[in-house]
Amino acid sequence: MGKGKIIFINGVSSAGKTTLSKTLQEKLVIPYYYLSEDAFVDMLHIKFANDDNEVNEQAWGKAISGLYHTAKLYSNLGMNVIVDNAV
Repeated sequence: MGKGKIIFINGVSSAGKTTLSKTLQEKLVIPYYYLSEDAFVDMLHIKFANDDNEVNEQAWGKAISGLYHTAKLYSNLGMNVIVDNAV
């Protein structure tokens, strides 16, 4: 089994990354799984997103690292992935 393809979409907030990702999923003829930074950060409780401190920044960084590792895992399993990531 070969590795899956990864399409990495990066941009500022409200740039249309999610819309583009969902449109690509619709138009591509082979399945692509959608992974978004928002989904991974939203796994944290809101109390870790409001204050700018070391604990919150580390938690956010681990969430983003989880996104990247999950994309790699999916690809290694032969699954195609679209990654929606903010700057």
